[in-house]
Amino acid sequence: MAPVTERRGKKAWVPWRLQCPTCLRQTCVEWAAASTRHSFWAQVYSPQQREQGKAPQAAVRAVAFKWLRILSRCWQDRTPYEASVYLQALNRRRAPLLHNLASGS
Repeated sequence: MAPVTERRGKKAWVPWRLQCPTCLRQTCVEWAAASTRHSFWAQVYSPQQREQGKAPQAAVRAVAFKWLRILSRCWQDRTPYEASVYLQALNRRRAPLLHNLASGS
C-alpha cells in the first residue's frame, strides 16, 4: 500500500501500486480517517501533512500508512497497541510529530 518513488535521471514519479487490493486500500484509508477522531497523535499528524501542502485525501493516506507501520510492528512483537508506548518511542527519536503534539497545533 505504501508509495514508492521511482527515479530516472532528473525525473521522479510515484506509480500507483496495482498489487494492493482496492478494497484493502479503501478500508485502511477509511479506518485512518475514523482514527483521527479518536487517536491523539493522528489528530495532529493529519493537519501537519496538510500544512506540508498535501491534499486532504493524501493526508489521510499518510495517517493510514503510519498506522500500518505501527500495527505491523505490534504484530511482529506480539504486543497490543498502546498509545503511550508509541509516544515514548517518538520521544526517544525526537520526532517532529512529538513537537507538534506538545504545541497542540
